[in-house]
Amino acid sequence: MTHFITTRQMHMIEPTHAKSTQANTILVTGVPAQFLNHESLHHLFKDLPGGVKKIWINRFVCGGVACDRWLTDSIQAPQGIAQHL
Repeated sequence: MTHFITTRQMHMIEPTHAKSTQANTILVTGVPAQFLNHESLHHLFKDLPGGVKKIWINRFVCGGVACDRWLTDSIQAPQGIAQHL
């Protein structure tokens, strides 16, 4: 186990990996509504080492039956329109 941890740490600090998007991206879930804007998130995460360069906010969040129904309707709608042309 010690060998694995040492090897992983050596990989993480390699300059080629440290500059990659993968090494510099985090996913934050369960963000309260008052923080769902760029200004609040920049302020919240400004003290991270290296700062914050970009923020993407997923505004389309759904799950379960309602999401499945919406996706199905979205896929079928263009087909129905094409039949009427």
